[in-house]
Amino acid sequence: MTKSLRDWQLSCIDTALEHFTATPHFFCQATPGAGKTRMAAELASRLLKQGRIDLVMCFAPSCQVVDGFRSTFAEVLGRRLDGQIGAVGTAFTYQAMEYRDDGFWQLLDDYRVFVVFDEIHHWLVMIFFSATPGGNKYCIGYKTAQPSLWLSPVRHGARMIELLS
Repeated sequence: MTKSLRDWQLSCIDTALEHFTATPHFFCQATPGAGKTRMAAELASRLLKQGRIDLVMCFAPSCQVVDGFRSTFAEVLGRRLDGQIGAVGTAFTYQAMEYRDDGFWQLLDDYRVFVVFDEIHHWLVMIFFSATPGGNKYCIGYKTAQPSLWLSPVRHGARMIELLS
């Protein structure tokens, strides 16, 4: 069993599960260190137990954050998040998205993949300043992921929500 969750995490998970019945993307904003990664792992656990997803993919801005996702998700799910045989999924930096081949992205069509975008503002910048907007691999995860969780620290405030609207 995992650590106890905070009230906001439990509420967020319940809200996300309900939200996913109507729309695939859910946005969660909380202060740095509040437990967004733990909440995301617990949400993935519930989605797996309910048979709503097959795999998990996480994207984050740095190798250190990716390592944190891998260890937290492994602890909560009891399975690795390293993309190897037997793993529940994988985690990469946003920069690594560019180097994933078509076979990798095909997973989003072949399986029910829960995609977590941590510090989503980094991903949005890559899309908006990409050399091939609208047709690049950065957009693929957004266009096909069902369901997906978008995480962001509070410090971006209302301007972040405006970008996502």
